[in-house]
Amino acid sequence: MKPPALWLSLFGLSCSLVIITSPLISFRILLHLRRQAITSPVASTISVLTPTPTPGSVWKVYINSDYNYAISYPPNLSSSSASQNFSLPPYLDVQITKTLPHTSNGILAPTYVNNYPASQAFIAGSEYKTVYLQIPKQTNYLEIMVNQTPEKSALADQILSTFNFLPDTSDWTTYQNSKYGFTLKFPSKFAYKNSDSDSFQPGALPGIIGHLVPTQVPELSYPDFGISVARTDLSPDAWIKSENLCPDWPTQPSCQPVIPGPISGSLQITALNRHYASVDTFVKKDRLLFDLSLTYRNPNQPLPNPVTSEYNAILSTFKFTDLISGTSTWKNYQNSTYHFSFSYPPNFDLLTPGPHDLLPLGFISVCDGSKDLVCLHLPPSAYPNTNFEGAGVAVSYLLQLTSPASCSTTNLMGQITATQINGIGYWQSTIGNGATGHTGGGPVYRTFNQNKCFEIQLSIDKYRDELSRSFTSTEESTLSSVLTTILSTFKFEK
Repeated sequence: MKPPALWLSLFGLSCSLVIITSPLISFRILLHLRRQAITSPVASTISVLTPTPTPGSVWKVYINSDYNYAISYPPNLSSSSASQNFSLPPYLDVQITKTLPHTSNGILAPTYVNNYPASQAFIAGSEYKTVYLQIPKQTNYLEIMVNQTPEKSALADQILSTFNFLPDTSDWTTYQNSKYGFTLKFPSKFAYKNSDSDSFQPGALPGIIGHLVPTQVPELSYPDFGISVARTDLSPDAWIKSENLCPDWPTQPSCQPVIPGPISGSLQITALNRHYASVDTFVKKDRLLFDLSLTYRNPNQPLPNPVTSEYNAILSTFKFTDLISGTSTWKNYQNSTYHFSFSYPPNFDLLTPGPHDLLPLGFISVCDGSKDLVCLHLPPSAYPNTNFEGAGVAVSYLLQLTSPASCSTTNLMGQITATQINGIGYWQSTIGNGATGHTGGGPVYRTFNQNKCFEIQLSIDKYRDELSRSFTSTEESTLSSVLTTILSTFKFEK
């Protein structure tokens, strides 16, 4: 059921009543009214807005995977989001629009947001400026309204300066680490080199667990991209200070000011005037502190801008998943016929071959029973009063695919990439499930083992319903991480 304030706004009751019951909704209504009064700009000069350092501040990062952008903001601010909008009242509001606004003379002032070309419009009598950025490879625009009142403009512009379009990672390799609970994507010109051992346990001193190494050029010709882990109760900011990573020198600082990193909740420092230039991004999960570092191998030279841009793009894909060590309440499934096992949360139903009354009629779900050896199914009741229809992880044996060549290509519709999860090499693609009024699908993984082609499909299903609350992108991202964690527990027993 929709919140009362939203019902009031739908039926056109006064904005003052909505303001009392829901500040986030009233903020969006006021912005909508102000959008109606766009006038021509008073000037056409280019203004440039670039990132502003925020010393010692661990900001949150909002990532919109539907339109591939990210924006950071202070953790004490309240936000709301959906597929097509993001609000941070009273500082900033982001929506999707298909066209630029019409002004009286058809001119918008050019500007830049974090080096991205943009257009800026002015709103008559409003304290908000509006910035438009075209979404890469789309005809749509991001419409960003930014508060320009004297007491709000500095922070609003600082938030806007963190804006970034994310890279297209559809053909990137995905690395999943089940021991430390994270995933990372990277271009095909890299490979993940594991430096961890089963006996290593993080301690007070950082230990290197892996590197990204180039595959097309000699390893020593590219900066070292390493991942280290330490166990500590300190925050990233306190860790940086306690380790004296940026000591003050007599004439100049040894580091640039600490700024928010591209990973949510992370801090990033760039070393100045060191023998080997470096940039470190610190992020914490429970008591584990991760340092994702990039160190130049050429002495007395700064890191090239394209290299640091690529480093930050890779870091923007870093996500924490549920640590396998923290899933002690999960159940375990073992298949003695095909010699594999996996773990799964207790709120998932374990289904074996055959038709299942648990599944919605008229919709082809991932757990349709037609080819599954076993399927995990999360019912709609997991997200009540939404358009969530179910989710699943299906494990199948594709009898007709008898070679690695056929297993890696046959009936895979999307782009095929190689990935490794929990020591198993997979061919990864995507697949969609659908029927009238329904959407669904997700990644599919195939591996050839025991001279057999096994397929594991992950799927999240929704139905189109204007009356139910939408299953949000945040909820979907969280559930997707759970499905990926289930996949990371899959292993062959021989």
